[in-house]
Amino acid sequence: MAGRRLGPYRIGRLIGKGGKASVYRAIDTRSQTQVALKLLDLPARYAGADWQGARDRFLHEAKAAGHLRHPNIVQILDSGVQDGMAYIAMEYLGGQDLGAWCRPGHLLPLTLTLSIAARIGQALAFAHRQQVVHRDVKPANILYDRDSDTLKVTDFGIAHLGGSRSPASDAARTPGYMSPEQCAGTAVDLRSDLYSLGVTLYQMLTGVLPLVGESLAELERRIATEDAPDIRALNPNLPQPLAELVARLLDKQPDRRYQDGDDVAQDLYRLAAELGQQAAQDPFSDSGFGFAPTQIQAPDGAAPTPVRGGSAGAGVRSGGKPGKSP
Repeated sequence: MAGRRLGPYRIGRLIGKGGKASVYRAIDTRSQTQVALKLLDLPARYAGADWQGARDRFLHEAKAAGHLRHPNIVQILDSGVQDGMAYIAMEYLGGQDLGAWCRPGHLLPLTLTLSIAARIGQALAFAHRQQVVHRDVKPANILYDRDSDTLKVTDFGIAHLGGSRSPASDAARTPGYMSPEQCAGTAVDLRSDLYSLGVTLYQMLTGVLPLVGESLAELERRIATEDAPDIRALNPNLPQPLAELVARLLDKQPDRRYQDGDDVAQDLYRLAAELGQQAAQDPFSDSGFGFAPTQIQAPDGAAPTPVRGGSAGAGVRSGGKPGKSP
């Protein structure tokens, strides 16, 4: 594929690959700028209406996120079908996805983690105000460049447009980050995204998912019925207000969660400021500032591994039965 032209884009090296699409670094020959070009894989395997349906679902991401202009949301530049290939051109981003910093021994300093989660909350709040519910918030869909401290929420491929609630049954899902309402197959709204943000923050703070299971069915049951272990059970140095914030994001009942991503961001920024002040006053205090543990075990002592989609830490343990795909 490298060296091929697709409309105005000269395709370079492969930089990412998912289940149905690949992402290449490319040059827009009109402006000589770098872009990320996302291509629907293997259109030849589809025929007739199947290809049209796959193409329309793929291009849905451009429709969902194309009008969103926010510093923490990836910018869609162009989309279409050229030479029989469906593509989406996006701004080119450095860094890597947050999954790199969601593993024991590789966690980011605490105040930086809170800042990252706050920016995700602000990006989701902006999308929600535009009637866009992401429905697949997870570390793999958030890019972060530590050198420039740049963060972008990406992959709105299964986002819901318009209206306050959307059916959950028509969306591909990543098991460990699903909200209880997604597990139940009932309608979801912005509060489902905030639950998934809570799971992401939990993993950034501890290196493990809050709930795992031997199979997809068991994982969905646990998400629907069991409370996540308190983050302070994994690291007592984390502040109690942060534990309460995470628990509120992960509440089983949407009405008891945060109702707006901006409110989450405000509380996270306030907590980060308080921790910064505490560290400045007493740099040797045991406050959790700069927390980067190396010995944290997953609940029940088992590390979660992916069941589908290649997303690290999807929530079904290694060796477990994946069950039926939703």
